[in-house]
Amino acid sequence: MIKSLRLDRYGKFADTDLDLGPFTVVYGANEAGKTTVFDALFEAVAQHNIDVRGVHAHEKRAQQHRHRDREHQQPRGDKPH
Repeated sequence: MIKSLRLDRYGKFADTDLDLGPFTVVYGANEAGKTTVFDALFEAVAQHNIDVRGVHAHEKRAQQHRHRDREHQQPRGDKPH
């Protein structure tokens, strides 16, 4: 569980710490920064989405796609020289 989020020069927030619990409600007036909080939270989670081997999950998917693309580019039945 994410327990806190620090916003330092992020959007409208200059130096802000937000405490989060198991169920946190974000509310406020229009243009108060609610979406900015969600954007920061998403960015923090995405940056720390690391699998057990230390490879970012998005990079792992990109590697899998590149490997799959190379397999499709090689004609079937042809053996590499």
